[in-house]
Amino acid sequence: MAGSWEEQLATISKKQRGEIKRKYDRLLQNGDSIECVDATNDNLSQLFDEFVNTHQIHWNNLGKSGHFGAWPSAYEFHREIAAIQ
Repeated sequence: MAGSWEEQLATISKKQRGEIKRKYDRLLQNGDSIECVDATNDNLSQLFDEFVNTHQIHWNNLGKSGHFGAWPSAYEFHREIAAIQ
């Protein structure tokens, strides 16, 4: 991963950057908040659990199981990947 948000954006296409900017702007227009937090060894577990919970709530509200519901072993897999990043 890149060292900053700007560096990460520079690694994707102009079309993808535009799409991200439009979605970001839409969130702000809707009054949603955006919080960027650096994951560290101290907070990775909490942040990852919050991500999984938010993801599952979204898909469950749509009547679907979501990635982690459909593949229960995916939690540990993605948690390990996050830890080595």
